[in-house]
Amino acid sequence: MSCSENEIHLDQLCNFISFIANSTRMFAPGKNPSPASMTSVLISILSYGTEIESLPLIEDPSSPSELARAIRQNDTLRRLSVSNYRAPCLIQMVTESFSPRLERLDLHKLEFMKIESVAIEGGFERCTGLRQLRICQCVFGSIQEIAQGIGKLYTLESVYLINNDVRGEGVRLLMEALNQLPNINELTIRKERLSTSGSAALGSFCGIGKLRALNLCNDSLSGYDFAVISAGLPSRCNLQTLNLRMNSIGSLGGSELADGIKHFPYLTTLNLSENKINSDAAAAISKELQSSRCLSSLDASGCCMQVQGVANLIEHMKLPLISLKLAQNSAGNLGVKFVSDFLCDSGGKLTELDLGDNCIDGAGAGVLVEGLAKASSLIKLVLKGNPIGPAGGVAVLNSIATPETRNMELVELQGCGIGDRGAEAMGGLLTKRGCNSVGLMNNSISGKGFENLASSVEKAVGRIHRLDLQDNEPGEHGLKFLAERVLRTNKVVREVYLDRCLVTDKAASALVDAVKGRAAGGELKLVRILEKSCSAEGLKTIQQSDECNGVLMLVKDDYTQNF
Repeated sequence: MSCSENEIHLDQLCNFISFIANSTRMFAPGKNPSPASMTSVLISILSYGTEIESLPLIEDPSSPSELARAIRQNDTLRRLSVSNYRAPCLIQMVTESFSPRLERLDLHKLEFMKIESVAIEGGFERCTGLRQLRICQCVFGSIQEIAQGIGKLYTLESVYLINNDVRGEGVRLLMEALNQLPNINELTIRKERLSTSGSAALGSFCGIGKLRALNLCNDSLSGYDFAVISAGLPSRCNLQTLNLRMNSIGSLGGSELADGIKHFPYLTTLNLSENKINSDAAAAISKELQSSRCLSSLDASGCCMQVQGVANLIEHMKLPLISLKLAQNSAGNLGVKFVSDFLCDSGGKLTELDLGDNCIDGAGAGVLVEGLAKASSLIKLVLKGNPIGPAGGVAVLNSIATPETRNMELVELQGCGIGDRGAEAMGGLLTKRGCNSVGLMNNSISGKGFENLASSVEKAVGRIHRLDLQDNEPGEHGLKFLAERVLRTNKVVREVYLDRCLVTDKAASALVDAVKGRAAGGELKLVRILEKSCSAEGLKTIQQSDECNGVLMLVKDDYTQNF
């Protein structure tokens, strides 16, 4: 039995044993199997050499020592995940289960007091083949023993420390431990408190030159903290990926950030999102990025940049970017001109552009299309939350509907007010070029727009994994047309979202009939509807459609799914 895809959980094991109990009467009728029974079966599975690649332990088992021995002796187990263990004897069991065959170890919500910290230090000594270590939301009674144990994991390549309330001195001890390991190339420190001592130790560790990816998301780093990190760096580091999302670098820290970036000439991915960056800081960062000819992905979303900030960041940028994300700023129509010019000059390789929520209207969309027409490699475009209107939607969609080019993977126009004309233009994109994921939520699309769009789906190029039509106004006619042309006969659509679209009695019946009679061999896996958007009789019709279970989904909460 191979469990490489479906991990064994103890609650799943309980369900399995319950099934066996009801079928064979191994246990008392009507009673759930005890933890002892579940643990016994799990030990048997492990002891008989069953092939298991991943084993999460999420509940307190009975016979912890026997279970630990069975885990340690199983030759196929490569990943062990342990969560919510509190009692000292169970922590001891966890450490006893460590073996040289483990390649990944996840420790989540554990409490390590002094004695448990010593025990896990000894357990780490047995993990002679471990490549990835994740420690999340754990409590450390003594970080020194944990750090000493990590310092013995000589095969370790990736370390993730997330929300453990490790402070500056603890970070320093961990960095000193990692300094002893020859193969560390990826380090994530999220939601910790580095302070000055931790930042200095991190800078010294990064300066060794072996690290390739560094994630410091949500660590409350200030510009001063980043300056401390940079002070320990040599003139040229080998770092390729740097994530500084959700910190407190701020406008005053822009110069320190720019000074730090110059140490990373081989940087390919830089995430600065959700840091307040003013126009001067943007200019300083852009200037230093010019020396990095390797940068291919830049994310400056949510940085509160106004027109001049966006202009300073990209006006003189000649980098061969593949991904550019500037969402949730205030570029406006003036700022988008600089984006369009960048696309005309350097956008030939760009595959992803995110300008969502940037106060761009129809006139700005007209400016942007000049650059979009030059971006021949673009496959992901996000403009959601910009009031570009029907004319802007038509202009944008026509500019990227280039036949004989690679299918679009994603087009997000939620809340852009493109209406029926925009829906018709989206249909043109689907028939000329194709698109895997279509986001048209909240666009005032009526039944006519649904009819045009559904007719185009029939002739679409390639697959449509997601068709998001939430919060529109198709009416009964539009939904019935969609049901017949898309849900019943079409073989390329996988998921359709109709939340907050009014579903009448007849529309509900049409949807149910279409899903029941959907084409054999088709892709349809999900049609989602909001309960309170249905009429009373329509809701009843859908709820009673047993044959639609698993495809036609009713949701109670009025929410927007994030993709």
